[in-house]
Amino acid sequence: MKMTSILRWSASVLSALIVTSAAGQTAASPAKEKQFTGKIDIVNNDEHTVTVTGMLRHRTFDLGNNCAITRWDNTPGAINDLRSGEKVTVGYQDVQGVFAADRIEQEAMRYRGVVKAIDPAQRHLVLRHWDRDKTFMLSEDCKVILHEQENGTLASIKPGDHVTVVYETPSGLNVVSQIAQTSVSFAGSVVAIDLSHRTV
Repeated sequence: MKMTSILRWSASVLSALIVTSAAGQTAASPAKEKQFTGKIDIVNNDEHTVTVTGMLRHRTFDLGNNCAITRWDNTPGAINDLRSGEKVTVGYQDVQGVFAADRIEQEAMRYRGVVKAIDPAQRHLVLRHWDRDKTFMLSEDCKVILHEQENGTLASIKPGDHVTVVYETPSGLNVVSQIAQTSVSFAGSVVAIDLSHRTV
């Protein structure tokens, strides 16, 4: 009789532990957000999905109605702002193998150099950085920012100008969406100042 009571008590304790464990799993907090960085391969507006390729793999993310999209200039965006060749960071949840995106942040790809050649009519730009040339295509709505932070035109950009471009790589092409005139900087120690000639 005593052994039977002990067994019943043990069974009661085990049942209580199982119920407590199940309740704890039900009330568990949502999974921690994960991040994935890469370039966009496909934007499917109909399916509301985005496929992104990282260094070693690619993933397709479902975009919910509340997915926050931020453009590279930190302004709010929409799914129509996402294009193949853009670099993005996706914050997402893994819901039973389905990658649900909470947010997508565009990351600007920048390149600095000296304008070697520019042809606004042909939408063609060549920049030289050190001893290397890199060729770009200019988008139809390419924005130009001058030294004074004023808006300019492609005609304002001349060979010899130092510029920084923001670009994307759709279909493997380097397509510029913004050109900004920049200044050349030099770091060193001051060894002489000539006020009469205004030189350092």
